[in-house]
Amino acid sequence: MGLQGHENGLGERDHQGLNRGLERGLERGLSRRQILRFGAAGAALTMLSPLSAAAMTGGLSLEEQDLFTGHLSNFIATNNVRGLSIAMARHGELVFEHAVGSADEFGTPLTPRHRMRVASLSKPITGTTVMALVADGRVNLEDRVFGPDGLLPQFTEFADPRALDITVSHLLHHTAGGWSTRGQDPTWMLPELSMHDMMVEVFRTVPLDQAPGTGYAYSNMGYLLLGRVIEAVTGRPYEDHVRERILLPAGADGLHVGGGPGLRGPDEVTYATGAARDPATIDIRRRDAGGGWVGRPRDLVAFLLHMDGRPSPSDLLPPDWRDRVLQPTPASGSYGCGWNTDARGASGHSGFLPGTGSVMLNTPYDISWAVLVNSNGGPGGTINERLRALPWTMVQDAGWI
Repeated sequence: MGLQGHENGLGERDHQGLNRGLERGLERGLSRRQILRFGAAGAALTMLSPLSAAAMTGGLSLEEQDLFTGHLSNFIATNNVRGLSIAMARHGELVFEHAVGSADEFGTPLTPRHRMRVASLSKPITGTTVMALVADGRVNLEDRVFGPDGLLPQFTEFADPRALDITVSHLLHHTAGGWSTRGQDPTWMLPELSMHDMMVEVFRTVPLDQAPGTGYAYSNMGYLLLGRVIEAVTGRPYEDHVRERILLPAGADGLHVGGGPGLRGPDEVTYATGAARDPATIDIRRRDAGGGWVGRPRDLVAFLLHMDGRPSPSDLLPPDWRDRVLQPTPASGSYGCGWNTDARGASGHSGFLPGTGSVMLNTPYDISWAVLVNSNGGPGGTINERLRALPWTMVQDAGWI
């Protein structure tokens, strides 16, 4: 019989793991109270997955479990993180899923079932969806976005006439020429307005910084526009088409676009931050295609495994189209169609919102992971650089790479 998951309690091996984690934590200089707090909150360790029955018996050795859980408990203790959830796959199988810390301000133990905002991990999902439409011949990369013959003719007034030259390719690659995160990100402007009305006002009042296609500048607005392109081409709401075409076939059924201010979905955590903007006041619906999805790390890993180039599970796009999604443009050197590829050849994305940090990655070592946290205390780079480094340290210490 394979390993059994314990949603509401601990098995004998889990108790053994917590005892070993206690010993390791004491060696690391953590107090017994810290270790028991974080260890108990992260007790819902599961080694099985709906992705593959083989993962039920494949799992990690007890030593690898101890090593990984020790790293996670140490991370949240030393980085003042409320809660962290992770899923990791190796050779196409989910082999590790764990949560440590708290789901909310009341100390509710975080479990792998809890959902969190994924922030800009939404962009690879959107980019892949758009490229699936391109591969199907339903849209062209060189199609104009605006203007009477454009994909989004409903936007008619622009502070800068060069906006009429923006193409789908420009939006995908962050080369539209403006409305970027440099300085004030315009997607945070006018929070009292709907997404459409906010866009109308931004386009009417904010000029571009440069001509489209001449340089890279990361833009949340560009990906919000791609969500509207998906709706225009398919005639369906953005979330509905993405789930049907991309997420459900990948087995990532736990991903949904988040709700309005103060609204949380089933099993969604609360968020803590030291920043001025209260996470509870953010209208996540207004960030949908650029940063609005909510889900579990296992959902993100399911998506990753269908974009990793392995023969099984099969990818969401044919090989040549998958390669085009990941191919960086000369303008950035690393960014493709919603996917960032680093010097090691690892492809994925990171994300940051007030109260949220996120990372997901396909590595060239046949290992994939996704990590989400529900708190942060400063600028995105402060926590996310350490969050990006965490899984690399784990797999290196395990001797996997």
